[in-house]
Amino acid sequence: MSMAQGAAGNQGQSGVRTFRRKAALLAVGLFLGFLILEAGVRIFLSVRGPYELALLENRPGGKSYRSRADVRFITRMENRRVVLETDRWGRPGPGAVAPERRPGLCRIAVLGDSFAFGLWADHYTNSMIGLAQRLTVSDGVEWVNFAAGGYGFSDMRVALEEEVLDWRPDVILLCAFNGNDIRETYLGLG
Repeated sequence: MSMAQGAAGNQGQSGVRTFRRKAALLAVGLFLGFLILEAGVRIFLSVRGPYELALLENRPGGKSYRSRADVRFITRMENRRVVLETDRWGRPGPGAVAPERRPGLCRIAVLGDSFAFGLWADHYTNSMIGLAQRLTVSDGVEWVNFAAGGYGFSDMRVALEEEVLDWRPDVILLCAFNGNDIRETYLGLG
């Protein structure tokens, strides 16, 4: 083997070593990058908004959660001022409806997530259910809202079994958001 061939062979081996070293550094860098990204996403997803911390509590028995009773605070959501309040039973909105039925009224119970709760309206009276309440106030209809932010169908079922049926509604209105509610239930997340 001539010196020229030996030098070319060493350069070839050196090139292979350099390539392997760079490939290993790239693999380690990608691994560390994904590790940091995963940690960041987990931290981001574990942090609850201030409205969730003040507004929600675990149900007795720990099967699910519900809205806290007697809450009123003002927060900002997507650059809007939002007033959040619940009555003494944890129902959203300013007007309390007692569990005891008033004669002659049709009672409608509402189950749903943050949209049914009215979380995305500036005030509960401007939400879908708040509007329905205002439109039917003189028509012998009583609305009781059992919605809570983040509810999925499994949470709604727990609320139905543990609370809603005790209020003896004539009608149960199930409000579902066609984005995450159906997808999360299908995936077993909520």
